[in-house]
Amino acid sequence: MNAFTINLNAIVCEPQLNGYWLWQVEIDEQMAAEDLLGQVLSLSSDSLPSNQFIETWLFAINGQSLQLLSKDANHAESTIDETSTWQLSLNRETQSQRLDWQKPILLVAENLAMANAFVIAKQSQLVQGRCQVILGSEDGFPFMLKPARFIMDMMPAQAIGACTLLEDWKIPNRLASQSGVAGCFDGSTLECLSEYLHNCQRFGDLTDLQIVIFSDAENNDDFKKLCQQFSQVDCHIFA
Repeated sequence: MNAFTINLNAIVCEPQLNGYWLWQVEIDEQMAAEDLLGQVLSLSSDSLPSNQFIETWLFAINGQSLQLLSKDANHAESTIDETSTWQLSLNRETQSQRLDWQKPILLVAENLAMANAFVIAKQSQLVQGRCQVILGSEDGFPFMLKPARFIMDMMPAQAIGACTLLEDWKIPNRLASQSGVAGCFDGSTLECLSEYLHNCQRFGDLTDLQIVIFSDAENNDDFKKLCQQFSQVDCHIFA
């Protein structure tokens, strides 16, 4: 791994639902989204205890402005002041996956890595691509759920809730929860994807489908094994 650190010129932190935090930072060099996807971005500062860092994932990028999502009970807005020095550590290695925006894309993301799905979803919206999203969480989401407005054929029937922001972008999406959240598929993200793919195989069409997965590292092999059962699917696992 080619790890490196970049300095932050400005930083703001805002609390979200269920213990999540959204960071807005300005970096001192231009970077592409592909350089930041599929990896933990570690925030460190002289205002944090020694050898501690905050695990974040990219949520949005606009030039040198980044939005990062974290879930960390050990920090608060009080750690940010005008005298603090902040840095962002990441790996220089870029992801080799290249998506075909002319083909349908299914984004699958879970827990803190769900932040990366919003980056791809936004890119898809800008190029008017065909994108759908499955988000999963073990312990709640950083946003309010709402009844889904857009149809996602072949999704399990109990999955009727959706993410408001993705709905605003007119991107069909559904949610999976292992903590009994109303309106969500009752189970893991992997189980939800499995039901969806088997339904598509039986009743629908998987031709040309690209699946993009942002997952906890320990689950990547399980997602890969699942996708290998469907020869029509082109699977991209960012890790």
